[in-house]
Amino acid sequence: MEPKNLHEKIVRKILPSFAEKLKKEAVISSYDRNPFTISLLKDRPPIKIIPDLVVHLPDGKKVLVEIANPRDPKRFLGEIVYPNFLGYYKRIAKVIIFVLHDQKQQKIHDRGFDQKTVLTQIFGKLTPTVMASWTPDETMAYHNLRYILTRFVNGEW
Repeated sequence: MEPKNLHEKIVRKILPSFAEKLKKEAVISSYDRNPFTISLLKDRPPIKIIPDLVVHLPDGKKVLVEIANPRDPKRFLGEIVYPNFLGYYKRIAKVIIFVLHDQKQQKIHDRGFDQKTVLTQIFGKLTPTVMASWTPDETMAYHNLRYILTRFVNGEW
């Protein structure tokens, strides 16, 4: 199945190849895309969250990796909010959110980082989150992901 858009291409092809490479380099022990199910309210059905990627660090902690597109504001906001619920329920330890860069309008890209700041003020720092721009250069994107994960493994973040 051929990816329909950049987000899907990154999630279905690029992130799994990065995860395989990170596993071979022993930065992570494993990875998956297994859905999370959490119950927020007793009288409501649980919600199912399908992550873009979850990497398992050598110490057993899980790090959620999300690709967020600021051109889709509702989904973008959800991709910033739901990791806090997963962190609160101790399903993940940390989050990395890569924001797709909008080449046409810098304001749309910047809005994503502004929304993260506002949400941090509302939620506090429930789940340690690193937010960065996704670079179209795959080599650089890999190095960015590896750098952040290495800092997590070393307990620096």
